[in-house]
Amino acid sequence: MAQRVVDNLQNDYLICSICLGRYTDPRLLPCGHTFCRQCLSDHIQQTVLSANANQFKCPNDRGDVRKPGPNTPVREWANAFPVDTFISSLLQAVQSHEHGGNAPQEPEPASSSVGTSARRGQTLTRPRPLRPQRQSRRQQQSTGPPPPPPQHESNELTCLEHLRRPLEYFCLGCNILICSHCAVQNHRSPRCECVANEEALGRLSSKIDRLKTRFENQMMYIQDLNRNGMPFDNELENSKSQAFSYLSEVENNVSEFTQQCLQEVENLKRTVRETGQDIPRENQNMSSLLGRLQDSRQGYETIFNAPSGPSFLTNLSRYEKQADEYESEIERAVSGNAIPKIEFITNTGFQNFLRNPPPVACMEVKESSSRARRAPVQIRREGTFNVRNNRGGRTTR
Repeated sequence: MAQRVVDNLQNDYLICSICLGRYTDPRLLPCGHTFCRQCLSDHIQQTVLSANANQFKCPNDRGDVRKPGPNTPVREWANAFPVDTFISSLLQAVQSHEHGGNAPQEPEPASSSVGTSARRGQTLTRPRPLRPQRQSRRQQQSTGPPPPPPQHESNELTCLEHLRRPLEYFCLGCNILICSHCAVQNHRSPRCECVANEEALGRLSSKIDRLKTRFENQMMYIQDLNRNGMPFDNELENSKSQAFSYLSEVENNVSEFTQQCLQEVENLKRTVRETGQDIPRENQNMSSLLGRLQDSRQGYETIFNAPSGPSFLTNLSRYEKQADEYESEIERAVSGNAIPKIEFITNTGFQNFLRNPPPVACMEVKESSSRARRAPVQIRREGTFNVRNNRGGRTTR
């Protein structure tokens, strides 16, 4: 079975579509296709005819591929593309099996016959991998073997999607065990980086230790809370006291404002009542005019009541002239004394305030961002991996 797996890997994923041989120093293009470094270099130098060219055609899909650097010469373009780490891992595993479990010192050379007319139909396409993560100091210093992979009842992890192929790889981007087919078909996004299970355990050992420490810190924190109680009641009472203090201040201000408004209304009423009281009710000229008018009226009645004679006709025009003079004096006296009138002007802003008073305040009940937590151990959140099983390989027993 192991030999069949090796043959499938080599026939499906380890053959360069240019030389039709096993990959040698595989290089990954941005379009996701992989080629031998020397095959890719020969192709670039044969198709790029200008030293000022900025791109070349991919041998598989004929798409434009930009040169890897602005100042990189054409002969160095192939060397500048990244090594396909996934294909390199497959090559190392196959070579280790061919040499009886011991990896050879140097990779097996592949034939470089560029002039071959036949080309294999199925090619491996994978996106540019993420940069390999820098090993921690603990990993660099560790000399012991990595922890063993998880074991199931069947003593083997297999894939349900691809005819029970072994799940011998782990995607660091998706955090899931996968087989070789899943790595090529389902894990092609830029976030994916597929490595062997042993390498994944070594690279994640520091995160495993930090996750264990995180759980321990959380347990200590909860135990401290159970012993000492929640330290949030005092903060709630303080916030209530501040709210009541503010509301009491608003209540006093509203009371003072009401008293001021009522006092001003009373002052305006008093002004209305007192308006016109200082105007003199009698006028000296009018009194003199009234005396003369009474004398003229009495003389006129004496002549009118006397026996009729020519003397009445003689005095009639004189009394008529006096009446005209009295009317003129009355008009002058009345027009000379101004009569006051009250014109009340309302305050539009104050009227609008009374009709639509603004809210006194707004209250919002929310959690405080500065709770005084009493924790003897500082809780730290470390970046850990979240194991998901949303796509790719699935395990079975």
